[in-house]
Amino acid sequence: MTGSLSRRKLLGASLSLPFLTTPPLTSARASATLASGAIRWDAWDATGTTIEQGVDKSLSPPDFRGRAPWYAKLTSPTTIEIDGDHQSLLDDEIKFAMAAGLNYWAYVWYGPADPMQEAWRLHQASAYANDVNWCMILGASGLGTEESFSRLIPTYIRYFGQKNYQKVEGQRPLLYISMDNLTAFFKKWGSYGILFRTVITELRQSCLSAGLGRPYIVIMEGEPVMASRVMAEIDADAISNYMGRVPPHSHPTPFSVLDQSVRTYWNEMAATGAPVIPVCTTGWDTRPLKLNPPAFARGYVAGVGMNEYIQPGSPHEIASHVQAAVNFVHNNPRVCPAKAIIIYSWNECAEGGSALVPSYTVAGRPNVSILDAVGDVLKAN
Repeated sequence: MTGSLSRRKLLGASLSLPFLTTPPLTSARASATLASGAIRWDAWDATGTTIEQGVDKSLSPPDFRGRAPWYAKLTSPTTIEIDGDHQSLLDDEIKFAMAAGLNYWAYVWYGPADPMQEAWRLHQASAYANDVNWCMILGASGLGTEESFSRLIPTYIRYFGQKNYQKVEGQRPLLYISMDNLTAFFKKWGSYGILFRTVITELRQSCLSAGLGRPYIVIMEGEPVMASRVMAEIDADAISNYMGRVPPHSHPTPFSVLDQSVRTYWNEMAATGAPVIPVCTTGWDTRPLKLNPPAFARGYVAGVGMNEYIQPGSPHEIASHVQAAVNFVHNNPRVCPAKAIIIYSWNECAEGGSALVPSYTVAGRPNVSILDAVGDVLKAN
């Protein structure tokens, strides 16, 4: 399928161990009035790849390893190993997410056979697969040609028809398309992507022929006016982004500044007149990548810019940020007809930090403080 998303354009163990417990499965999420999702970028499951090795190294320093997923293992005083490629671990992630009231994961999509899609494969194989839904984030840079995209439509239809594929506005499959390289996208598909409308039309007709709802297609692009223009030209349905707008910061900056910047961003998206799925941003602290730049972190120079980051928010601050997005949806029903939010992120532990996934502790017990706080918000909506 679609190739990888540009990382820079988008401004062993198991809980079956005796000392760890997972939250109980309480209720199905189908009746939720709000579709709450979180972005997954699954380097932790791509065992043996340069990406997985790079993020392991980036989170190995003591100052950063507490951001790693809870199943990280200390392999030496200076290194950790993060191997999420186990069915039992993905099962436990589902249990944690469901117990927190999360409806869906939005998978950064590399294709079903790619190593970066291993978590998705484990999700589909899980006995709990239907307890948390999923959807795709396709990268515009990897959409291929009209012919190659058309060949993939039957596969997408099969995904859309799954019980655990996220639907909005009734039975409309949710699909995000990230404008990860606008220049290349316009060169291939015409001004503002107008030629891609033909592909969208074919996808929608195929869905209707299969008895499915029309896909709800959301354009992810950092500039709201550009996002709305692309949305209109290709006949998509709404706009959003991979993450909220990060404020300029040349020094350690409080989370409250990021919080306010993202809230303003939602209003800027709404001002375009386009329907909106607001994106929450739980954190932005790229110091692990700056200290030990992985191969994919182009543009970073080791050790440069270590004083430029958003300070981690408290669980309460992060939960309040998510609550603001929920309120935005409920208070603006015409702007947010899909009644959905998307959270950056479930597991962008190296890039963003303050992720929802339970995190590593020296004691071995997963730190669920952020997920619990956000869960209190999600379960009330």
